[in-house]
Amino acid sequence: MSEPLVVLESVSKHYPIQAGLLKKTVGQVQAVDRVSLEIFPGETLGLVGESGCGKTTLGRMLIGLLPSNGGQLQFEGRALGDWLSLDEAQLRSKMQIIFQDPLDSLDPRYTIAQSIEEPLLNDKTLNAQQRRTRIEEMLEDVQLPKKVMNAYPHELSGGQRQRVGIARAMIVKPSFVLCDEPVSSLDLSIQVQVLHLLKDLQEKHGTAYLFISHDLAVVSAVSHRIAVMYLGSIVELADKKSLMQNPQHPYTQALLAAMPKPDPSQKELLKTLEGDPPLAHQRPSGCRFRTRCPIAESRCVHEEPPLEEKSPGHWAACHLV
Repeated sequence: MSEPLVVLESVSKHYPIQAGLLKKTVGQVQAVDRVSLEIFPGETLGLVGESGCGKTTLGRMLIGLLPSNGGQLQFEGRALGDWLSLDEAQLRSKMQIIFQDPLDSLDPRYTIAQSIEEPLLNDKTLNAQQRRTRIEEMLEDVQLPKKVMNAYPHELSGGQRQRVGIARAMIVKPSFVLCDEPVSSLDLSIQVQVLHLLKDLQEKHGTAYLFISHDLAVVSAVSHRIAVMYLGSIVELADKKSLMQNPQHPYTQALLAAMPKPDPSQKELLKTLEGDPPLAHQRPSGCRFRTRCPIAESRCVHEEPPLEEKSPGHWAACHLV
């Protein structure tokens, strides 16, 4: 197996809770708590969990948009902090992001050609004609006609705008792209088209993705491996087939149970969850999932389960697996 492209070791992000006139710190929100992951070249690692579990925070730390409070992040064998302090421009050409809402991420004053061209302006070896040629090639790759080059974001549909966002991220030929819920705002039929487009671009350029979503069905459609996140921590990690066919953690089982079934007569084998997750600053003692877990026992109250390899390549954080 090749060396990992991205490495996270015990990465954490905590936000202080301040109260009173003097803004005294009275607690902490543990948005991300000691997460360790690896992403390999050309791989899609899916990251799934409920809203507020820390997925986007983790992704933005990974590409250097947020500082971490602890742990180590490496990209291409080099500390992310070194990249940011010494070669940030080069890092940005290697790491890109596709945002959830393309209308918010595209400057309404720029034409589509200007938006896609912007990342290329850092490359001083390209002249205006070479940049235009790259833009035209990229539009063809994302299946948009050349005539959209002179349009503005508000003149395009949601699916077209997201294709523009993908084109802008991919035009510098990055080795890693953070996909932050890139299809959640799109109609179902357009979602399928965009997911196929991302897979085609990955096969063409060998790009690695971290694909973030709250929808396990979407994540399973594009991912090679899937990490399940709950209250800031990874509770299960496995290849797609193993996780979808044999989920180990009760939370993953509940996510699978919540997926729509193509056959209404299909017998339900897994129970869906009841209740809402605890507040991030009021995390339960022991296992963070125990307050909603149907099989929790006394041990779960006092001991936090580590993320352990339960079978080859399949990791879960549960005492009872």
